[in-house]
Formats: sequence, structure tokens, C-alpha cells
Amino acid sequence: MMRSVSLADRVTWALTGTVAVFLLVIGLLAYEVFTRMEDDLVDDVVATQVQALRNDLAAGQNVSAVLPTRAGDGALIEAWMREFGWILGGGALIVLLCAWWLSRHLARRVVAPIRLVSERLSTWSLGEERAVAASGDEAAQLVDAFGLLQDHIDRAMAFERQFAANLSHELRTPLAALRSDGEMALLEITPGSPLRDRLQRMLDQVDTVASSLSSAVAINSADPARMRAVRLCAALEEAWFGLQPLARMHGLMLMNRIPAGASCWLDPHALLIVLRNLLRNAIEHAAPATLAVTLDGAVTLVFRDDGPGIAPDRLRELQQWHSGRSDQTSRVAQTRLGHGLGLGIARRVCDLQGWRLSVNSVKGEMSGWTEFRLVLPTTARCDVDGFSG
Repeated sequence: MMRSVSLADRVTWALTGTVAVFLLVIGLLAYEVFTRMEDDLVDDVVATQVQALRNDLAAGQNVSAVLPTRAGDGALIEAWMREFGWILGGGALIVLLCAWWLSRHLARRVVAPIRLVSERLSTWSLGEERAVAASGDEAAQLVDAFGLLQDHIDRAMAFERQFAANLSHELRTPLAALRSDGEMALLEITPGSPLRDRLQRMLDQVDTVASSLSSAVAINSADPARMRAVRLCAALEEAWFGLQPLARMHGLMLMNRIPAGASCWLDPHALLIVLRNLLRNAIEHAAPATLAVTLDGAVTLVFRDDGPGIAPDRLRELQQWHSGRSDQTSRVAQTRLGHGLGLGIARRVCDLQGWRLSVNSVKGEMSGWTEFRLVLPTTARCDVDGFSG
């Protein structure tokens, strides 16, 4: 099996090769320049020697005695050029060695964060066996570590979904038994009895728990198989039904202004989760007030109350939190403010379903208001009285 080169080695040889190419180009240019200089220098030396030989001959000197002395100058030039070539080659070799050492050092520093990330990812895999690249390639190790972590996350999410489904299945049987016993008890109680109202409220709470269990399964995934046509007006009434006693206690009045024929293709359980949390948030933080729910266009549900509103600094933190730009400190602060848990669940559902939830508010003692806007995607195929959205 052929051994692949690690990322650090590839970076080292890439940088060293770049320096080598640069030195080669410089060496070729220097060779060309010095070749031309050598030709000019030889021409000057020959002309000088010829003139000196003429002068010697004119002075009556013997030619055999003058020629050996003049010929030594050519050998000196040749030796000087050879020495210059050795100096140039040795310097290039030293520069290449230094470039290799610096490139190696730089490559290790560049690759070190990749190795650190791979080690951290392998640590997060909770002790599972890591598929290490045979070549020790840092890039391959990083890919393997990400793959292992993704497998672990997928298994954890599958376990969470299976646990929610099993919990829902286990609790539905006793809830069904409670509802059956309650219905039988209602048949045996005379109309107008106070106990009858209590049993009816118990049955309503059983239905609420059953719906919440279905919602717990829906919050962990966005299964297209659960999509169906949902009438928005009826869904709001269903979400409001179980919260009416609490709303009367706090003084919140609901005005359902959604057209009766408005419908969208979506997950009904996910929609109920968002509606219940928005209604509960209005009951706890806006009441006493009036909450008006309208349909803006065909894909936007608007929840607007005339309560005291939200302070500007808290509203800014809440908007950042909803857009995913706040840190853990802001999220803890929002939980202390009372706008954290329920809205956090609603936002989680919206993220899974591809919906957008935004908030805006004005703080005022006499004319405050708060508005939540739930924008559904175009895939919801909303329809309002025959007008497709």
C-alpha cells in the first residue's frame, strides 16, 4: 500500500520547492549575465594583451619570452570564474537547506491547530475507537474525527427520538385508561353537579398531556410524514382551550381574527407547541391585556397584545437571542426575565420546521404593546379563502 504524505510534509516541500524554483530562476539569470560579462572581459583582456605585445615588440623584446607571461592572465580569469560558480552553487545549497528547515518549522505550526482539533473531536467521541489514517495525514485524521463525531451525534439524536417515542407510547396507555374511566364517571353523575365540572377539567387536562406527548415527539424531528392541511383558526382555538382558566385568572382576552378558511400544509403538533408557548407567554407577561391574533398575507401569523411591553434593553437581548447571536450569559438572563424557556422551545420548533419567529415591542405605561410574528415557509402552501399563498 502506497504511503501518502502528511499535510506537514506537503506544506514543507511546497515551500521548499517554491524557494528552489526561485533560486533556479535567479541562478539562470546570473549565469546569463556573467556569461556576457565573461565574453566582454575576455575581449578586453585580449585587446589589452595584443596592445601590450605590440608595445613589447616595438621595444625590441623577444616574442618567446613575452608570450608565456601574457598567457597567464587568461588562466587567472578562468580560475576566477570557476571559483565564482562554486561560491554561487554553495550559497544556493545553503539557502535551500535553510528554506527547508524554516518551511518544516512553519508547516508544523500551521498544522498544529488541525491536530489539536482532531484530538478534541476524538475526545468528544466519548472513548469510541477512532479510525486513524494509516499515513498519519492530518487532513485525513480531521475528516475521520468529524465523521466519528457526526456518527456519535446521529446515534445520540436517534436515541433521543426513540426515547421520546417510547415514553409517549408508555404513557398513552394509562392516559387512555384515565380518560375512559373519566368518561364512564361522567355518565354516572347527574347534570349540574359540581363534580361533573371537575371531571370535565380532568379530561381536558388528560387531552392536554396526550397532546404534549405528541408534541415532545414532534420537537425532536421534522418528519414530512406528519405534514397535513391544518386550519389555522381551529389550531389557535385548540391551543387556547386548555389555557382559558389561566388566562381568565390573569386577565388576558384573546381575539381570534384568523379567517376561518385559512389553512396551511404543516405539522399540527409543531404548530400547537408554538401557539401554546406564545399564548402562555402573553398570559404570564402581558396580562391584563388583549391579545389579537391576525393573519398578515398568507404565511405570517401576528400575535399583538396591548400589554405593558418589554423594556428596550430586554427587547434587544431577546431579539439577539431569537436570532441566535447571544451568548450563554444572555440566555441565562432571558430565563431569569421569564422570556426564556417557553420561547426557547418555540424557537427550537421553528428552527426544525423552517419557520421564522421574531419579536418587537414598545414599553409604555399607557400605550405599550408587544408583537410576535410567526412566518411560515412557502412550502407550507397556505391558502386563504381560495387564494394560494
